[in-house]
Amino acid sequence: MDTTVGDFSFNAMYLRNKQNGVIGMIVYKGRETKLKTDQTTGQTGNSLVKSMLMGYDQAAEATLTNVDAGTWQIDYAARLRGQDEDLRQLASQLYGHHTFIGDGFKVVQQDGGHQVTQGVAIVGGLRIELKQPEVIYPGTKPIGVWVDVHRSGSLLSEHQNHFTIITSAADLTDHVDGNGYQHYVAKLGNIAMDGTVVDNRVKLSSEYDFNYIFDFIKKLQSDSGAGLVGGLPVYVSAEKYAGGASTPSTNNHAAITAPIGDAINNGNDVYWPAVYEVQGNIPNFHQVNHIGPGGIKPGNDTFRVHPLEWQSNTLYCSPTGSNSNDGLTAEKPLGTVQKCMDLIDKWSGQDAIQHGYWKFKLLPGTFTEGGTFTGFLPVHNAVVFEGSLNAGVPHVIIDGTTSLLTAGMYFVNGPSIITVDSVAANNFRHLPVSSGFVFYGNRISEAYTINSAAKITSGRE
Repeated sequence: MDTTVGDFSFNAMYLRNKQNGVIGMIVYKGRETKLKTDQTTGQTGNSLVKSMLMGYDQAAEATLTNVDAGTWQIDYAARLRGQDEDLRQLASQLYGHHTFIGDGFKVVQQDGGHQVTQGVAIVGGLRIELKQPEVIYPGTKPIGVWVDVHRSGSLLSEHQNHFTIITSAADLTDHVDGNGYQHYVAKLGNIAMDGTVVDNRVKLSSEYDFNYIFDFIKKLQSDSGAGLVGGLPVYVSAEKYAGGASTPSTNNHAAITAPIGDAINNGNDVYWPAVYEVQGNIPNFHQVNHIGPGGIKPGNDTFRVHPLEWQSNTLYCSPTGSNSNDGLTAEKPLGTVQKCMDLIDKWSGQDAIQHGYWKFKLLPGTFTEGGTFTGFLPVHNAVVFEGSLNAGVPHVIIDGTTSLLTAGMYFVNGPSIITVDSVAANNFRHLPVSSGFVFYGNRISEAYTINSAAKITSGRE
């Protein structure tokens, strides 16, 4: 009955057959008033919808009707849990197993003790926030500091992400507790015997870091065919072979080389969610494109595939080396100066901006060929070619006696800031335009030679 019916009160409802007037059902109830809308008095009417149901014993058996409750009952709790899990998995793919924003959840020494700084983190795809610094009491040292995160709630309450700061000498792993809740753990740091702290977080700290996430979104969209950002090749994640950010493989050479071979065979990029330790040379390392916040740690040095402003990468080159080497250590150096030039372009992209500190360490000896760089690369920090001195004389020599090049190093619109340190370029004067080093092009703003036996034909000493 809509708002045009009324006014009356009733305390019973009759179910009547319109054809023969037979009353089939009567329901007695508490008194209820039905009002209609009356504009003259300003009264607002009410609408009523009533249902009358009657049960019949053995009606289902008589009519051979069998309806499973599962066909009409909906478990919304399961549906919501599924939605939560979808979001968690998406965040985990974007941010890795754990990511910390800036100094969030950083273990620091404070007033003679230790505390975890306030901030935001994403662990296991669950976002958590520490509103204020939390003091920790490490007790016996050395000891690790961890954060344990899980999501819980009841049918009648809001589900929230909960976390606990834990100290433990033993390594912790993701686990399911006695109540069936999945827990995700991440190591924040390690407190040494003397109280000093080693930061073990994977940090997201600047706008540039979001390039990793943006690249990753493009990969996911390309994989799904969405193409919302742009069609790029599908990536191969090192996590598939060598573990995730929380438990990267340690010195597992096969696990590190596998994603590179996979990427070469399928024409894809390699995504590095963590820093992976490795021993030995990595074949074809520079042949594929690399993305992500992680990298390779072949020894004392860490090579990050996308370094941030304060991070540094070093590649080694020797006259006795080989361009089939990865150049990540002095034991497996590259073999030519030209290969170093090529890798400047490789690790930046033509007309891109190079981030971090990049150094090409030229090991002692005589190179019989120089190198030419013809691209243009804006950089935030100088690209450095560093040799060494022996009794004050450069111990790294680029000898042009048999070279077809006109210079030991020839930069045509090269990196905008270039430093060549302790390198000699000899016998490159067999042509009128020849020189030890050439920095040519008005887009090179700063060019330096330090302790180098060379002449600059363009640029600034």
